[in-house]
Amino acid sequence: MKWPKKNKRNKVNKSINYGSPSTYMVLDNNGNLMTSAEGPLEEQMKKNSSLQTIINKQASIVSEARTTIKDKSESKDPDITNSEALKFLEWIESPNTYPAPTTRHEIFDHIINEYFKRGLSGIIFNFNNINNEISVENWRNTSFANSIYLNNVTRDIRYEVMTGDQENLVFKMSPEYPGLFVNRTESIISVLFVSGNYNVKKCLYETPFADMGHYIVLQNLVIDFASSFYKNACFPAMIVQLTYKDLEPGRSLGREELREFQDAVKEVKKQVMKGKGSSNAGQIIVPEHPSLEIDIKPLSIPTNAEEAVRYDNWATRKIIATVDGGSQSAFEGENEYSNNAIVKLEDLYDGTLRMFKKIVIDKMNNFMKSLFIVMKIPVDTTKIYLSIDTSEIKIYQKQETELARGLVKDNLIRINEGRDYLRSIGGEKWDNLEDDDKGDLYYLEFENKTKRMDAEEIVNDNLS
Repeated sequence: MKWPKKNKRNKVNKSINYGSPSTYMVLDNNGNLMTSAEGPLEEQMKKNSSLQTIINKQASIVSEARTTIKDKSESKDPDITNSEALKFLEWIESPNTYPAPTTRHEIFDHIINEYFKRGLSGIIFNFNNINNEISVENWRNTSFANSIYLNNVTRDIRYEVMTGDQENLVFKMSPEYPGLFVNRTESIISVLFVSGNYNVKKCLYETPFADMGHYIVLQNLVIDFASSFYKNACFPAMIVQLTYKDLEPGRSLGREELREFQDAVKEVKKQVMKGKGSSNAGQIIVPEHPSLEIDIKPLSIPTNAEEAVRYDNWATRKIIATVDGGSQSAFEGENEYSNNAIVKLEDLYDGTLRMFKKIVIDKMNNFMKSLFIVMKIPVDTTKIYLSIDTSEIKIYQKQETELARGLVKDNLIRINEGRDYLRSIGGEKWDNLEDDDKGDLYYLEFENKTKRMDAEEIVNDNLS
């Protein structure tokens, strides 16, 4: 059977990247084929419960923070006051696109979802094309990039995007808009913001969970086919992934190609069945077609597992451990000893915001500066930067409160300085806190002075 050669006529719908066709086979310790799953890793990730828990939790945490534009100064960096620059935040807070996105939360939720599941996400800032200018007055709305494909085959880097209204757009750089990927028509100028996990060695964007693919597939199979894992006391020992490795990025297989790929997978399954048993242990699986890539992932699962839930928890721990600040109990909201639970929850918040800063804020910061230069907004782009304000997040308010109390008790700041610190934290609890009459003292001075006054009062009482 000949594998079809790739040619220009085979290229279809390059702006959509469906992912390479894959088949996952689960084998037990004796080489028996237990079950299998079809489809690219992206499809497996969409229905994985652990990954969805991670995404939902992190998107929820991100929505609690406020995005600001800071202006570097010698003291504490204040929020920027330039009204034109602040419009950038408005374009994120109120995207003006219906039915979606309509809020900042929807935009960030989209970016995080696409980043984790596909490794590449983006949003589009649209402007009315008036004299080919991008300006504050010309802004139209902010919309989703539903799917993105990077085309750098000819070294003329461009992104091919499908929008929410199923329109294909090509974004590329030009001297007229330095630092920006732009698509221009007679009526609209669209500017693309991209956030992705680019693998330099493979020269492609991929999900940060690519190395966790076998655990994701295992967990899905455990949930879907739990009974088969316990038939005759057989337990999964490895997952074999079969992938069409030479598929051009952005292209899906045709009907005939898909049939031939499935036939090639069947041939491998026959090899597996023929080679099972201890007499054939260590036998190498050899694909008959050069385009069929085989990746074998051994599983170190305890063979005394008695219930599917133990497999599910085991895979969940592996997947969540990949995430910065990942803790299964924190993500799933399990009850733990109070102090331990608080520490894990703090780690989850810290890790989530580090992730968000890395994949969104830092990249959007560079994008914003390039946009401001093109728009000729009168700000110093070397001093401004996009930032995350966590002052309204309750868990950080509690941390700041404890810090203020500690600084006062350790005599590092005066009493009224501590009260001023509490008022700056935010929230209604400390808004009406007033300065103390003796607040210009350190805590130790206040304590000693109070003791002396109490002692003098006792002496005076005895004398009288």
